[in-house]
Amino acid sequence: MFCAIRLAEAFGQSNHPPNGSCINIRRTQIVINPDVVEYKIPTFNEELQDCLRFYEKSYDYNVPPKTNNVSGGIEVKVLPGNTINTNQSYGNVNFKATKRKLPVITVIPFTDASKSQIVSSDDGVVLINNSGVPNYIGTNGFNVHNTSEQTLTNSRNAVIFHWEADAEM
Repeated sequence: MFCAIRLAEAFGQSNHPPNGSCINIRRTQIVINPDVVEYKIPTFNEELQDCLRFYEKSYDYNVPPKTNNVSGGIEVKVLPGNTINTNQSYGNVNFKATKRKLPVITVIPFTDASKSQIVSSDDGVVLINNSGVPNYIGTNGFNVHNTSEQTLTNSRNAVIFHWEADAEM
C-alpha cells in the first residue's frame, strides 16, 4: 500500500487509492540491478509490426474495416478470362507479417461491406454468395476461391475485394 500511495502522490492524486485497487502505468520498466537499461520507446513501425502478427486488413490504416467503396488497399486479382469456374482460385494474398497462429479470414466485397465471403467484379458489382471464400489459409497468407457451385461471368476479367485476418489469441 505504501508504494501505491507514493505512486498516487507522484501522479498528482491527493486521495489515496482504496485497499485492493490498482494504478495502471504504461511503458514502465522495473530493473533490480545497478546497471539500469534505458527504456526505448518503440517507433510506430515497430509497434505496427508487432500488432500485425495478430491482426491485419487490406484497408488503409485510417479506414475502419467493412467500409463500402474504399479503393485504398483493395485487392485486385486478374483472371485468365471472363468466366469464373466453380472452385477456381483468384490467387494468393500475402500478409505483411507472419501471424502468431492461423487467422480467421473475412473476404469483403467492394460495394456492400455488410456481406462477407463474396467478391465484386472490377466494375463494383457484388457477385453471388461464396464467390470469395478463403482457402489454403496459413500464417503467411491465404488463397481466395469461387465455391458458389456456379460458373460466374465477369465483364472485365478481374475481381476486387477487401479482407481482414484476425489471429488474436
